[in-house]
Amino acid sequence: FEVSLHTAVCAPDPPPDEKWGDHVVAIVHLPDGKYVADVGLGEGPQSPFRLAPGSWEEHGFRYTLEERAEEGAWRFGNPDGVTGTVPGFTVDVSSSLRTLRECDAFH
Repeated sequence: FEVSLHTAVCAPDPPPDEKWGDHVVAIVHLPDGKYVADVGLGEGPQSPFRLAPGSWEEHGFRYTLEERAEEGAWRFGNPDGVTGTVPGFTVDVSSSLRTLRECDAFH
């Protein structure tokens, strides 16, 4: 299987331009589709999830994923109203990183 790395931003929607690159999302390419492997982000899902629009529940929390084709991006939403949670992230899937070194300036 193949794994691609994509720049993202953890922020409310719409995300501010200056925050882009503060997160990296791994997308795993399998024969039955693409999956986001970004477990453990705040109160985010504990399992990889399919890169497909929709919503799902895991351990009593509701998550959402919205395609933004015109932007070449996807928006993941963490549950509303959970104290201290990251509101979600937007990931740019129009291109991918060649190495994690491209993120050094942000960390």
